[in-house]
Amino acid sequence: MSLPLHISGPISIDLLDEHVECLVDHRILTEKEARNVVTTIRYNDESVLSDRSSQTYRRAIQFESGLISQISRRRQSSNLALEGALLAAESYFKCRVGEFYMNLLSSSPDDAGLRSECIQFFTYFQHEVEMFKRILPAFNKASVEKTQSAPEVVRVAAAWHSMNGSPVQTRAVLFKGATQNPKNVSLYLDILKFELDSNCHSSKITYLKECVNLMIKHVSNRFMQETIILLDKSEVEEAAKYAVDKYEEHFKDHVETWLFLSSRELKGNFKTHGARDKYSANLAAVKRVVAKFKEGIAKLPAKSEPELWQAYLAFMVLQKNKSPEPEIIKLARNAFEDAYKTKGVELTEHHYAAWVDCYEDKNEFQSYRFQYAVNKDPTSELLWCLYLSSVLQVPNNIDKAHELLREATKAVGPDAIRLFDLFIKACMLNSKNRTVAVFQEALSHSDITASHFKPAYFTYTLVSFGLQPARDCYNTISKTRPYSKQLHKDMLEAERLRQLCDGKPSSRIPEILKLWTDQLGHCDLEVYRVHMEWVLEKAKINADNQQELNGQYSTIQEELLNSLSEIYSAAREKLGSHDQTLLDELGRIYEEVRAKVLEP
Repeated sequence: MSLPLHISGPISIDLLDEHVECLVDHRILTEKEARNVVTTIRYNDESVLSDRSSQTYRRAIQFESGLISQISRRRQSSNLALEGALLAAESYFKCRVGEFYMNLLSSSPDDAGLRSECIQFFTYFQHEVEMFKRILPAFNKASVEKTQSAPEVVRVAAAWHSMNGSPVQTRAVLFKGATQNPKNVSLYLDILKFELDSNCHSSKITYLKECVNLMIKHVSNRFMQETIILLDKSEVEEAAKYAVDKYEEHFKDHVETWLFLSSRELKGNFKTHGARDKYSANLAAVKRVVAKFKEGIAKLPAKSEPELWQAYLAFMVLQKNKSPEPEIIKLARNAFEDAYKTKGVELTEHHYAAWVDCYEDKNEFQSYRFQYAVNKDPTSELLWCLYLSSVLQVPNNIDKAHELLREATKAVGPDAIRLFDLFIKACMLNSKNRTVAVFQEALSHSDITASHFKPAYFTYTLVSFGLQPARDCYNTISKTRPYSKQLHKDMLEAERLRQLCDGKPSSRIPEILKLWTDQLGHCDLEVYRVHMEWVLEKAKINADNQQELNGQYSTIQEELLNSLSEIYSAAREKLGSHDQTLLDELGRIYEEVRAKVLEP
């Protein structure tokens, strides 16, 4: 098909000067621009007539399409109406581009991309160029047939029919295109959008179902999910239900199918007035989700079941935490019990934690389940803690719990802090001697547990037995690795409290500071700050009153400065010169404490 124009007709090159002059008169083009336009167009026309290659046609189309856009922008910015000579000028260039397209098509009649481009061009200007409007119906039909319903042609042809108020033709073109291109999801999207915009409900539902029938065997699981979501949002319940049924039937062996269908069941009518009504609606939704998960587990191949089980359990944990009502708790407990009994389903430590939490009386949770769990995952500290906690809740069961602790810490390895902490807290309620024994076990278990429990052991001894036993405890545990800064600080604090009661400096504090410095002084600046501040503190304690202090102020100040200088020098030597940052920070601490001494 060609435009009913020819080179000597209304788009003849002989009319070029006239139309360009019109554009100059209306100040759309400058004189210089007009000369360039005429020169370029004449050159392109000569090239087209001489070789008629696609490259020359493309060059001509590109230039004159750009010219049309530029003319339109400038006309609109100048508020000029598209009429009279201006209308004729713009139409002239549009018809020329249309003729170039048709000539280009004559050599590539099956080129779907080119035909799509032509339809879009003619459609865009159909209200300004009457000729385009007349040829479009036949051209669209011919293009669809010639390209065997190529998707890009079908989509623009259908868009034209829709724009011109022909729903029957729009639908026919789209469905024909989808039938011949069953894997092209863009066509299905166009059909869905077109039908959802339709005002006729009965035909809308019919054709939406037909679209689902076309796509179901050719699109991905994810695309079907998006389709169902779209139908849900568009409130076409009958079509959505039909799509869900087809989706479930076709994709029943896919885990993601049941995950999607289960999550969809949560969506319901929550426009209720009372909190209880809202809870009831949520409970009903949760029950629907549970039923859908169970249905999926029953229908899935055995190899896919564990994955869906994990999603099911994760959902129940979420619901249990969000709505800890008895009915929800019961559903969660049943889910865990069913999973526990199902071959191939592995419960994690977090599953067991959630499962135990479903029991108000933890003793109801059978210990053999924990034994099974720790046998499957012997290094899980959380599982052992749950197991130990359940044993500790049984009255007069401390000996059995202690045996379990030893078994658990051996299995877990060095990082058994939570296990020891749990058992120590239980022991504190009934036996000081056992508590001390377990602290000692924790200190000998590993460096990790020793480092953590040394300060706690000291504090417990101080509170439970008094200062002297605490000193003995400190003397024993402070000299072995791993060294504990917190232990030294706690011992210092205890001695400071004692010296407040005694009213005189403690002779033990220098010993503690020396041990702390020997062990950690190479990397810990706090010991030097504490030491310097202790020098000031001791001086104040030694002064009986303000008058006596004033009388000896210069002597005391000199002694303090000398002591601080000695500590500073010793600290620099201990730190060495390998870390300038530490040395700079030490200097800042020294100057800060020294300034306190020099305050008037």
